[in-house]
Amino acid sequence: MLLLSAALALTLQQSEERILRPEEELVATEAPTWRVNVGVKELLDANFDSSPGELGLRRWSGSLTYAFPAGATRIGLTPYAREYDFRFSGRTPFGTGEPFGDIHVFGFDVDAAHPVATNLQLYGSLDLEQAQESGAQLGANTAKVLSYFGWEMSPEFTLFVGVFHLHGIEDNITVPVVGFDWDFWKELAVVSDEDGTRLEYRPSPVLRLDLGVDGDVFQARLGPSAAAPDGVLQYVELDLGVRAVWEPYQDLQFVLGALLEAFADVELQDSGGGFRGNDRLEPAPVLYLAARLRF
Repeated sequence: MLLLSAALALTLQQSEERILRPEEELVATEAPTWRVNVGVKELLDANFDSSPGELGLRRWSGSLTYAFPAGATRIGLTPYAREYDFRFSGRTPFGTGEPFGDIHVFGFDVDAAHPVATNLQLYGSLDLEQAQESGAQLGANTAKVLSYFGWEMSPEFTLFVGVFHLHGIEDNITVPVVGFDWDFWKELAVVSDEDGTRLEYRPSPVLRLDLGVDGDVFQARLGPSAAAPDGVLQYVELDLGVRAVWEPYQDLQFVLGALLEAFADVELQDSGGGFRGNDRLEPAPVLYLAARLRF
């Protein structure tokens, strides 16, 4: 079912939001820190499963994180924005022409990390998001709540167990979340964090190669001229691929990714929450470029 797919993608989301582990700033230092993230992700034209049409997507993203100590607790505040520029060609499952336009997303995320015991940390986050097409009515908000424990079972292995809840525009969902960090052999490690779950290889102190999975999901209010006037768009994707991460300096990072969108689903609902249609996309290549600066 689509909601289950959305939940799986949310737990592996590649964006500015924390899913399995907070930003490094939450646990790495006692001093306040800032971090700036910018990125662009390009889905090359992908065919719909049930129609001859195609969909292309360019996603722009940016965020600013401020992390600071409050006693034994570390807190992070992150305003962020994303822009989804959709391209359509041919006849889509939602008719001819463009079923909807570009989507604008603005949000604010609060994270906290608190030591419960020597090898046990409690993490939590609240993410409030507004996503809508140009001309859509205001008030289309979603809320994401995450709470989980991080148990350092050994210097090489940390287990994350918790629960995630999405309060969407039309649908709500609650799912368990499980992840782990495992430094199992020399320069190789498995890592779960805001960039998804991946296998890391570090051939040098300034270069990292990743093989893993990440995803994206959002719900947005549509405008009056969309194929579902004043309705809701839900977009879900799950990507597999490799990334190269270059860190020329300790606080500066560049990321280049070549991915395959293995799963993608587009669903429209009308203004009353009724189903108006959905379709999946065939696998298609994805390119990703990002930069991160901490100061």
